[in-house]
Amino acid sequence: MDDFNTGTTQGYRTRHMLTGKWTRINGDCQKFNAIYKHLERKSGENEADHIEAAKITFATQQPTGRKFQLELCWRIFKRSLQMGRAKPLDTEDHTEIFGHDDLRRKLQAGTSAYEAKKENEAAMMEFKEMEFLTIDVDLPPKPKVSIIRKRQEKIIAKYAQ
Repeated sequence: MDDFNTGTTQGYRTRHMLTGKWTRINGDCQKFNAIYKHLERKSGENEADHIEAAKITFATQQPTGRKFQLELCWRIFKRSLQMGRAKPLDTEDHTEIFGHDDLRRKLQAGTSAYEAKKENEAAMMEFKEMEFLTIDVDLPPKPKVSIIRKRQEKIIAKYAQ
């Protein structure tokens, strides 16, 4: 906060003025980064095209169609990632801003939300696999039957272990 206030000509900012937007910025950048990483790059597509495709996907996933307008923040965020994972949080640097209890609570909430989402995705995948097992192989045309049987065998082997 002191560094910001000494380096700006736009007027004094309080701690809450500087941290108040962080939740939305962080959330939107995390969502956008996940979309960016999971979109498959098309042949001949450059970085700008890939980012634009991710922006379009982000907007379609928002209930109100809100556009992603934090590309500069995301680029900074992206640079802070290492091997696709965030650098470990240095609590020494952040306790001045958030305080010990606030930081611990925010870290636990983020971890809990991530774990819940991960469990939900695993459950959905398991449900879809079980649903796939119910396909009657006598109904589809012959070329599809062998593909369906092979996939069903893989699913059965996965859960038989």
